[in-house]
Amino acid sequence: MPAAFDESVCDQRVGAWLARGDIKHYETPQESLTRVIDAIGQPPCEDGHAALRFWGQDRVRPTVWMAAADPVHLEARLDHLRLHELWSDEWQEQELRELLDELQRELAQDEGVEFTLVGSCGYLRGDAPMPTALFSPAVAAGCDPITMLPSGAEAARYQRLLSEIQMTLHQSVINQRREERNLRVINSLWIWGGGSASAAVDRDLPPLYADDAMMQGYWLSSRREFASWPGSLDLCVEMSPSGFVVVTPELAATGEEYAETLTAYLHELRQLLKNSELSRMTLLFRQGLTVRIRPRQIFRVWRREIPKLVRSDNS
Repeated sequence: MPAAFDESVCDQRVGAWLARGDIKHYETPQESLTRVIDAIGQPPCEDGHAALRFWGQDRVRPTVWMAAADPVHLEARLDHLRLHELWSDEWQEQELRELLDELQRELAQDEGVEFTLVGSCGYLRGDAPMPTALFSPAVAAGCDPITMLPSGAEAARYQRLLSEIQMTLHQSVINQRREERNLRVINSLWIWGGGSASAAVDRDLPPLYADDAMMQGYWLSSRREFASWPGSLDLCVEMSPSGFVVVTPELAATGEEYAETLTAYLHELRQLLKNSELSRMTLLFRQGLTVRIRPRQIFRVWRREIPKLVRSDNS
């Protein structure tokens, strides 16, 4: 689900209904895939998240070590940096392609790596594994990137490569063009989720409805069915009445549009539960909030006010 901030739930009835569920905040960062796997009772995933994302995009299991290489903007603060995830409408696929081509020419041979683009996602392939950041830009957004990067002697190669990437991007003509258009520059790539993908094994998973490539990759690795987001939660119930996992699309919208979309999803879920078309649900909101809801929780009438759902977004 989209991130649920206090101000993003704009309907008091829906907010009060949500407040009657079992609410849990995750204090430590977690990828959406990790939270979903835990919610459906599967053991932790040992495969590299970047390799799973590639698998979901290419539909073929990668057989080499790889990491995701996603464009980010690092903002210099008084005494630290702050990482900003770039929304999909802030940059063009061709820009990333040109940047990766430039890095391939300047760095690949000396560093023993290969930069490549699949769809709108950048990847780094290496002759040998290296430690990488554990979390995606979506999870790390707003944080000081130093706290998210690998450290120690084994991370020396990663740190050297990241420094070379940032110096090359600083001089890139692509970023000069972005500055002329008053756009945030792509002054770093976020290298994360390094690893490989094991051969597919049978796992007992419910059907998946999502356009998220990493989720699709995990379902492919589990030899289970998935389909794209069908456009509504009602359709998910209609196609899989016994249960399912659904990932709603990412939202690049104004605050008002964001709130309206989230509230509409919650209205739809509330009605499905009221009509007994769903017996229970686990809502995993982006930014670390989980709410478990069952029909009998409507009797928690003492919960009249919406609790503070999450701390304010610092990205």
